[in-house]
Amino acid sequence: MSYTVVDTIIKSELDIVARKDGRSKNLYMRKRNANGKAIYTYISLKTKDKVDAKKLARKLFEENIRGAVTFANDTIGFVDYATKAKDNFDYRYKNGLISEQHADLSKRLIDRYAISFFGSMQLQNIKSKTLMNFVNHCHKLNADNSQLSLSKRTIEKIRDAVVAVFKIAEREDENFIAPKFDKDLLIGSESSSRALFEQTEIITMLKRAKNDYESLVAENKKDKSKFTHLHTYNVKKRTFVFDADSKQIKLKYESSKLYTAYELFNFYNYVLFAVNSYVRSSEWKDIKIKHCTLRNMTAEEIKRLSEKAKKALQKRDAKYAKYELAEVYIVNAKVKKTRNTKRVFYRGAVDCIKRLTSTYKLKENDFLFLNEFENRKYAHRKMSNLFNDFCKHYNCKYSKQNEERTLYSFRHSGITMSLNAGIDVYLLAKNAATSVKMIEHFYASRIQNTATAPLLI
Repeated sequence: MSYTVVDTIIKSELDIVARKDGRSKNLYMRKRNANGKAIYTYISLKTKDKVDAKKLARKLFEENIRGAVTFANDTIGFVDYATKAKDNFDYRYKNGLISEQHADLSKRLIDRYAISFFGSMQLQNIKSKTLMNFVNHCHKLNADNSQLSLSKRTIEKIRDAVVAVFKIAEREDENFIAPKFDKDLLIGSESSSRALFEQTEIITMLKRAKNDYESLVAENKKDKSKFTHLHTYNVKKRTFVFDADSKQIKLKYESSKLYTAYELFNFYNYVLFAVNSYVRSSEWKDIKIKHCTLRNMTAEEIKRLSEKAKKALQKRDAKYAKYELAEVYIVNAKVKKTRNTKRVFYRGAVDCIKRLTSTYKLKENDFLFLNEFENRKYAHRKMSNLFNDFCKHYNCKYSKQNEERTLYSFRHSGITMSLNAGIDVYLLAKNAATSVKMIEHFYASRIQNTATAPLLI
C-alpha cells in the first residue's frame, strides 16, 4: 500500500497522506516512529476534509506523545521514559559509576516528579521545549503548593536526574538523538525575571573591573625574571600569579582560574556594552566588527532627541561618543525571530566598539569580544566564568532579594534602567528585540516608584 503526502504538519514526524490506490477517499495520518529509522504508522482519520484531518492528526499526535494513546509499531525503535530512567540509575549504581545515595535520590526525584509529568512518553518524542516545560512545571508546583517547598537547588537536582537519562540513552543507541538543551535555560528561568543590578552597582562594578585591569597591566610591566613557575603574590588585596608558560602575570579571584589583562579589558567593556545595548547573553559572542556600523547622527535625529538626552550628551567628555550611534546586526540568537535583526545603540555601547577596535586593531572579520578565542562556545564560557568569579570575589553574585545574577542580568538591568529613565516602552521593546507584553510582565514590576514619580507630573 502506498500513499501520497497531502500536507506536512511536523517536518519528518507528522504528515497528512492519501491512499494512491483510491480504495478510500479518507485522509490518513502518517507518524514517524523513531529517529534515524523510516518506520511509520498510518491511521485513518475518517474524514475527507483537509482542515478537520489536520486538527485530528495534531490531537492524536499530542495524545500519543503523552502516552494517552498508543499506535501500532509504537514499540519499534522506542523505549518509554519511565523504564529507561529506572534501568539507567540501577545500571550505573551496580557498575560503580554512581553511589547508592546518588542512585536512590535520583530515582526518588524521577518517581515523584518526572514520571508524573512525562507519563509513558517515548524518549524520542521528548523535545527541548518539553524539557523546559517540565522544569517550569516544577517551579509552578513550588509556587502553588507551600507544602512542596522545592528549593532552587532541588529543582536543579531534578533537572540533572532527568537529563542524565537522555545522555545514557544517546551513548547506548546510535540511532537515538537526545534533545538539545542549554543548562542555563533549563533552570526554569522563563517562569520569572532575572535578578537585576542597580545603576550604582553597575557603576561600582565597572570601576572595580577597570582598576583590576589597570593593576594587572602595571604588574606585567615589572621585571618578571625573579619569578618562578606559578609564583603567587598579593598587591593591594589583589592576588597575582606569574604563569611561566605564557610569561604573563595573571589575576586570580576566589576560584583557581587565572585571568589575563586582555580578558579583564574585554569583561569591562562587555559590562558597559551589555547594559547599554540590551543584548542577550547568547547574542554577543558572534558579533563581528563587520556587523557594527558607527556613524554620526543626522541633524534630524539630533532634533528628535529629548532635552534630557541632549543635555546628557553635551556633558560627555570629548573622548567619549556624543552625537554618534552604532547600528549592529545580531546575526546569531536562540530565538529565530531575533536573528539577523538590526539594533541601534548609543553612548556606552558606541564607546566600547571604538575602544575595542582601536586597542586590538580589530578588522572586519574579527569578533568584537574575546577575539583571541576562535571557539565561540569557549569564549562564552570564559566570559561567564569571569563574571561568576568577579561577582563572588566582590560579593555581588546575589541581589538584595537573594536572587542569583547571571550574564543575562545585564540585559534586564539595562531595560529596567531605561524604563526608569522614562523611555517609551514600545521603542524600548523594538530595540531590545522583545515584546511590550514581555516588558510589562517581567520589568514593569521592577520599576521603583520613587525614581519615576516625577514623570507623572
